[in-house]
Amino acid sequence: MHLKKWIVFIVILILSVNVVFAEDILIAYQDQSVVDERLVWQDGETVYGGLVAFAEMYGAQVTWSDVAQAAYLKHMGRNYVFEIGSSAVVTDTGLVKMETETVTLEGRLFVPMSYLAAVYDFDYVYDEALKIATLDGETLVLMPEQLDEMPVSLRYAYTDEELLMLARLVDLEARDGSILKKTAVANVVLNRVEHTGFPNTVEGVIFQKGQFPPAYYSSFNTLEPKPESFEAALRAFEGEVVIEEALYFNYIPFSWKSDSDFIKNIEGDYFYR
Repeated sequence: MHLKKWIVFIVILILSVNVVFAEDILIAYQDQSVVDERLVWQDGETVYGGLVAFAEMYGAQVTWSDVAQAAYLKHMGRNYVFEIGSSAVVTDTGLVKMETETVTLEGRLFVPMSYLAAVYDFDYVYDEALKIATLDGETLVLMPEQLDEMPVSLRYAYTDEELLMLARLVDLEARDGSILKKTAVANVVLNRVEHTGFPNTVEGVIFQKGQFPPAYYSSFNTLEPKPESFEAALRAFEGEVVIEEALYFNYIPFSWKSDSDFIKNIEGDYFYR
């Protein structure tokens, strides 16, 4: 059916929808924290993007029809019609079904993020357990607004800067290792923070003289870590322990460490107490 016919059909629909919303979400993007309920919303296991907010980001146009109770999106010469409370989208080429219905909040229309990824042609992955949404290789970390709503397993009340700093170190030290190895490296940093023999902050541990040479690379403060390195840092902060008690690791065995201090080898790196 052609777009004009669908628009006529939509105009005669008067929708009345009751929606139950999830908690507000704080968005921490790399080292920037943004509280913007227009951008991202979570309801149950589904993550939504604000139709207008994303249109502003990508230079698209959105108009709203009170009569149709529908939003009209125009992007790159393509047209989309989103109804309130419907999973059906009218496009130039026909009707498309989204994973779930649109939702509204304070007059704003939210669309499943997976469909916005298709509209704006970006890659999108969401990890419900870790509250991480990855768009085009960049990482959005989704967390509750209040610290006391954090998972009870939260190990360390980290800042956005500490998350980025730890992710950078993990990226350089674990290189192309698996998420297991990357998390183990992050564990070592936090183990040191908690140990009386080392500085008691993430920054202090990472930049302690002679400990982590990659932290002194000129590019360290501008490095954009891989999504897996962000994930490993977040896992460690939230309490996941891959390797307990480890305070050191190296790509070759330490000559000054005894066999009793050795814990395990993870993908070529030796971890010690």
